Amino acid sequence: MDAILNEVKEAFRLRLYYLCIMLCLALPDICSALESDDGETDEKKYRAWVKRWLRQYANHLTPQDMYRLRCGVLHQGRMGHRGFHYKRVAFSVNFLVHNTFLPSREKPEVLTLFINLFCRDVVTAVEEWEEVHKDDPIVKRNLEQLVQFRPNGLLPYLDGVACVS
Repeated sequence: MDAILNEVKEAFRLRLYYLCIMLCLALPDICSALESDDGETDEKKYRAWVKRWLRQYANHLTPQDMYRLRCGVLHQGRMGHRGFHYKRVAFSVNFLVHNTFLPSREKPEVLTLFINLFCRDVVTAVEEWEEVHKDDPIVKRNLEQLVQFRPNGLLPYLDGVACVS
């Protein structure tokens, strides 16, 4: 998980904001899959992970909204999805306005999140989740399949050939 979290931080440093948002919205999927017996996740597991580890967003971004945001961003490239409670989510970059609504004459309103805080909160939640699950045998077993950079290749298939696998 360290490599993925480091990529989130590096993407943010490089101002690759869309990539940061995508990775942060995918992290609950990854964590909930890692702790799952079959190594897979679904909407219910995603929402349960968000409810437990990202409680600070419960007032405005429910676990169901977070899942719909994830679906919209990752699968349609938009800030929302069918059934989403808000017209849109706006991630502010240079202005600290966070977990609040922009004034609007329309309902539902635009939820605003400060990208720096949102990404930091998700990364922190994953780090806390990791600490709790560091000795979990299911997580340990599933971590073996986690996508990662392999500088020495993937034996016996790509010996000495750096790859992501």
